[in-house]
Amino acid sequence: LVPFEIWRDILIEGDVMSVVTISQTCWGFKELVDNLRELLLEYALKYRREEKIEKAKNLILRCAEIGNHRAMFHVGYAYW
Repeated sequence: LVPFEIWRDILIEGDVMSVVTISQTCWGFKELVDNLRELLLEYALKYRREEKIEKAKNLILRCAEIGNHRAMFHVGYAYW
């Protein structure tokens, strides 16, 4: 059993194609990635509320890269 923190770090630090490949090939990993995407976005929005803008920006961009639709909305809204 792999601890949550390791999966979280894979999503935050790993390259996008590795995350996508793992999620397509590993049983149960897709659901884990989906859940972590939402959790990472919640962290990003929490950082934004706390005015930790650089951390929030980096994490929201990362979430958008790995396919979180809500994060994509936030990125688009920020550019708008």
